[in-house]
Amino acid sequence: MADKVLIVEDNELNRNMLCSLLNANGYETIMASNGIEALDMTRIYRPDIILMDIQLPELPGTEVTKLIKSDASLRHIPILAVTAFGLKEDEKEIRESGVDEYILKPISIVPFLSVIRKHLDKRIKH
Repeated sequence: MADKVLIVEDNELNRNMLCSLLNANGYETIMASNGIEALDMTRIYRPDIILMDIQLPELPGTEVTKLIKSDASLRHIPILAVTAFGLKEDEKEIRESGVDEYILKPISIVPFLSVIRKHLDKRIKH
């Protein structure tokens, strides 16, 4: 069975690009376009990994991450922040929210897929 990836991204073009890339590489994808939807989708579908944009409508990605990581039944799910926020202060705040990895947009495909695989493999070993 394919690993399930929740893509949380408010930009439709970015969301569709990530979906196509991941589907072409054998992943099953679920999509959310805002923070509230991301929480609902996480609770319903229990994805294997979450790609979290930070600047989201309804609830920012940092808050969604904190809520997921504070839930004992969800905290094991790796969350990768995929964001255009590249300032040191932004990175510090994003990492403090509990994300497992911080990835700057625009992404480089091979390293990006490698980071996803690394976190999925790490999850399997525990």
